[in-house]
Amino acid sequence: RSRPAPMALTSPSPLARCEPLKTVRELSVWCPAVMVCTEHPMRGPPPQSAAPVHMSELFSMCANLSLLWQREALVMKTEQGGAVQTGSPRIFSESELSAKVLDVLTEACPRFQRGATVQDIFIDYGLTRYFPSVATKVVPSEPQTKDATIPPLHEYFAHLRVLHQIIAICQQLQTDVQLTNHKYIAHQVALLYQSLNQAKLPFDTYKKKIESRFEALKAVTEQSQHPLLPEAHKQWLLELTSELLGTVMEVPRDLTRKIKPWLDIVRRNAS
Repeated sequence: RSRPAPMALTSPSPLARCEPLKTVRELSVWCPAVMVCTEHPMRGPPPQSAAPVHMSELFSMCANLSLLWQREALVMKTEQGGAVQTGSPRIFSESELSAKVLDVLTEACPRFQRGATVQDIFIDYGLTRYFPSVATKVVPSEPQTKDATIPPLHEYFAHLRVLHQIIAICQQLQTDVQLTNHKYIAHQVALLYQSLNQAKLPFDTYKKKIESRFEALKAVTEQSQHPLLPEAHKQWLLELTSELLGTVMEVPRDLTRKIKPWLDIVRRNAS
């Protein structure tokens, strides 16, 4: 049997002959350490980093725990009531997810403060006031008192959700008003008005502006299948949304009133 002919050696391509974009010495400037994992299994989670943890990260973990345990309690109540849940099956149950988050929180606390446990962080930094539902499980021996100056977590997220919704609708209106079909503009303005109501903040000036012009906008959009707003209406919408965006993006004290206690503790413990 004849042997196969040896492969012909070809000269390196221009790409192979070019200089490297970064040398090892240059890389070490912005990548000072490499994690060697030769002793770790190829499958499974990577080893935990020893990087320091910021207070905002602890807040995020506690927020996740609070919402997961709230959801878990709701699911248990529903199942005890005999209600059948519909929808796609969950990959992880709430209890499994909360256990994973609690493990991450437990591992993170010593990296926030050397040698500290979850109980130490909750007591030393007053997190029991911010996450009472989490504190009842991780620090059961600590007396729990509700602080009326700190809004419940669900109110905090609802507050941010409404502000984000106002920003999104204003930006969408500014884009759509430049189009040649304004059929749904009145509907979008109605959604904006509803969001201002949900915010429960001093947006009365903007609500009155919408009330004074809404019927005229609605009449134009219902005239045909492809209505086009007059230039005066378009200019009014651009001015309204620009003013409203400026107010929300500026984040005045009235808008941050509900989240101020949360911001204070994060800033106070910022590294």
